[in-house]
Amino acid sequence: MAGRSGDRRRAAARELHDTVAEIEQAAAELFELQGVIADSSSLILCDKAGFLQLLSRNLRLHLVPGVLAETGFEARHLERLETLSGYSEPETDRAVTRAARETGLPLLSDDRAMLEHHARAGGRFYNAVMALAALFARGAVSVEAFEDFRDALYRHCRYSPQVRAFADGVYRELRKRRGE
Repeated sequence: MAGRSGDRRRAAARELHDTVAEIEQAAAELFELQGVIADSSSLILCDKAGFLQLLSRNLRLHLVPGVLAETGFEARHLERLETLSGYSEPETDRAVTRAARETGLPLLSDDRAMLEHHARAGGRFYNAVMALAALFARGAVSVEAFEDFRDALYRHCRYSPQVRAFADGVYRELRKRRGE
């Protein structure tokens, strides 16, 4: 019996180590993030939480025509918006994932199925709370603003406890790296 519980402890320690390594890697990547291929779901969530304009000033948002049609955000003059007109197939989600795959840019989405599909293909991805964390990493939002925006985001999106725990870990790591 002792061998089995020892195996479980070692497996739990490996899992915790992997999670810590993933959090550290995610935090490091957020400091370097320049742009994303965004889908409608995340843009709408960022807008509802109140930080879409701020996001567009700090990250280049690459959008396929279908996302612009679904959201109407082109008319709002997002600052660093780039339209990817070559990705105009009828199914917007397919255009978004193809654009992310072909450009090598990370996918910004809160659609679980899209994220899982993109991850299986080896692509990098973020959700809206990680986009907010990127703003924090850049110093574009204060601790207080981050927490206010995050709370607003959580009112509009039901992230799983695991996603929230990971986001909290990334936030703590970013604060540590920023010396806060």
